[in-house]
Amino acid sequence: MPGLFGTLNLGMRALQAQQTAVEVAGHNLANVNNRAYARQRVELQTSLATPTAIGPQGTGVEVAAIRQIRDTLLDAQVRAELSVGGFCEAKQAALRSAQTSLGEVFDRAADSTSATTNATAATGLADDLTGLFNAFQSVATAPTSMANRQWLVSQAQALATRFNQTAQRLDDLNASLNTALSADVTAANQLLTSIAQLNDRIADAEFGGGAANDLRDLREQKLEQLSKLASLETSTTENGSLSVSIGGVTMVAGRDVLDTLQTFDAGGGQLLLR
Repeated sequence: MPGLFGTLNLGMRALQAQQTAVEVAGHNLANVNNRAYARQRVELQTSLATPTAIGPQGTGVEVAAIRQIRDTLLDAQVRAELSVGGFCEAKQAALRSAQTSLGEVFDRAADSTSATTNATAATGLADDLTGLFNAFQSVATAPTSMANRQWLVSQAQALATRFNQTAQRLDDLNASLNTALSADVTAANQLLTSIAQLNDRIADAEFGGGAANDLRDLREQKLEQLSKLASLETSTTENGSLSVSIGGVTMVAGRDVLDTLQTFDAGGGQLLLR
């Protein structure tokens, strides 16, 4: 028989285990609006039995671990979809800016105070080309008409002006995209550094056992942010550290940043990534 003190210890361990479970539940509730947080739960196990004359006798319950409810496969799929979504969003934004630069935008502004709708069409290359072809057709119909000839010259000058304006806008767009690419590369390199630092902190925190769940959540958040900027592959080592590869090149291995992303001028104002 465990005796009085054994019974008291059994009750104390039970209360401590349940207190830990309540604290973890409170931690889950406190992070209900934290998108980077993965829910945690307490895993309980029976404590070591005490040998007696009639066989081993149980001594209650104790906390075995605090585990995250997270699936590695799903995390990888989320990162892959974020990478695809980030690529599509960046491409869409660039094409939308190019469309605006070309002037091929039809803007409808609805007046909330009335039932009327104001439609404003931006004049673009298509309209100027149509005007030039119409002017040629008029000249072909009446070659001796001075009015038609002057209209043709006017339309040709307008189209040339539009071409020059469009070229300048596209040059400005190219410079803007280069600036955005440089900013994304800087952000990606900062995220790689943060992931390496978190690998270091996680390895130190888990050296004596257990899991650094909150640090792992933060690292996963950084990986998802990086996925929006580049397509990456990850692998996990036995000590919980993470390796990150981009384009087949290992960028982060454990606590070390082995390589970084860089931009270079390929000539003609075209900025590329390596």
